[in-house]
Amino acid sequence: MIVMPLEWVLGRDRVDNMPPRRPTSSQNNQANNDVPHPLEGLPPMNVEGLYRYLETLVGLVERQARAIETQALG
Repeated sequence: MIVMPLEWVLGRDRVDNMPPRRPTSSQNNQANNDVPHPLEGLPPMNVEGLYRYLETLVGLVERQARAIETQALG
Protein backbone atom coordinates (compact mmCIF):
# COMPACT_ATOMS: atom_id res chain seq x y z
CA MET A 1 0.00 0.00 0.00
CA ILE A 2 1.22 3.47 -0.84
CA VAL A 3 0.44 6.18 1.69
CA MET A 4 0.69 9.75 0.42
CA PRO A 5 0.67 12.95 2.45
CA LEU A 6 -2.48 15.05 2.20
CA GLU A 7 -0.47 17.74 0.41
CA TRP A 8 0.24 15.29 -2.43
CA VAL A 9 -3.39 14.29 -2.74
CA LEU A 10 -4.98 17.73 -2.56
CA GLY A 11 -2.03 19.85 -3.66
CA ARG A 12 0.01 21.97 -1.28
CA ASP A 13 -1.78 25.19 -2.24
CA ARG A 14 -5.16 23.70 -1.26
CA VAL A 15 -3.92 22.45 2.10
CA ASP A 16 -2.09 25.68 2.93
CA ASN A 17 -5.18 27.76 2.13
CA MET A 18 -7.59 25.79 4.29
CA PRO A 19 -9.23 28.15 6.78
CA PRO A 20 -8.54 27.43 10.43
CA ARG A 21 -11.31 25.76 12.36
CA ARG A 22 -13.38 28.05 14.51
CA PRO A 23 -14.37 26.93 17.98
CA THR A 24 -18.07 26.25 18.19
CA SER A 25 -20.14 28.46 20.40
CA SER A 26 -22.36 26.89 23.03
CA GLN A 27 -25.38 27.92 20.95
CA ASN A 28 -24.09 26.03 17.89
CA ASN A 29 -23.09 23.12 20.08
CA GLN A 30 -26.63 22.85 21.45
CA ALA A 31 -28.12 23.04 17.97
CA ASN A 32 -25.92 20.16 16.77
CA ASN A 33 -26.39 17.77 19.68
CA ASP A 34 -27.95 15.20 17.35
CA VAL A 35 -24.92 15.16 15.01
CA PRO A 36 -22.74 12.18 15.97
CA HIS A 37 -19.05 12.58 16.61
CA PRO A 38 -17.17 11.48 13.43
CA LEU A 39 -15.86 8.35 15.13
CA GLU A 40 -19.37 7.40 16.21
CA GLY A 41 -20.44 7.43 12.55
CA LEU A 42 -17.83 4.86 11.49
CA PRO A 43 -18.49 1.18 11.94
CA PRO A 44 -16.11 -0.63 14.29
CA MET A 45 -13.12 -1.93 12.33
CA ASN A 46 -9.57 -3.07 12.87
CA VAL A 47 -6.48 -1.39 11.43
CA GLU A 48 -6.55 -3.53 8.28
CA GLY A 49 -10.16 -2.56 7.68
CA LEU A 50 -9.32 1.09 8.11
CA TYR A 51 -6.44 0.80 5.62
CA ARG A 52 -8.73 -0.93 3.10
CA TYR A 53 -11.27 1.87 3.55
CA LEU A 54 -8.58 4.53 3.07
CA GLU A 55 -7.17 2.71 0.01
CA THR A 56 -10.63 2.72 -1.52
CA LEU A 57 -11.04 6.41 -0.74
CA VAL A 58 -7.63 7.22 -2.26
CA GLY A 59 -8.54 5.22 -5.36
CA LEU A 60 -11.76 7.16 -5.77
CA VAL A 61 -9.98 10.49 -5.35
CA GLU A 62 -7.28 9.50 -7.86
CA ARG A 63 -9.87 8.32 -10.38
CA GLN A 64 -11.81 11.57 -10.01
CA ALA A 65 -8.61 13.61 -10.40
CA ARG A 66 -7.73 11.73 -13.60
CA ALA A 67 -11.24 12.28 -14.95
CA ILE A 68 -11.05 16.00 -14.23
CA GLU A 69 -7.58 16.22 -15.80
CA THR A 70 -8.73 14.34 -18.90
CA GLN A 71 -11.77 16.58 -19.19
CA ALA A 72 -9.63 19.72 -18.84
CA LEU A 73 -7.16 18.57 -21.49
CA GLY A 74 -9.95 18.06 -23.86
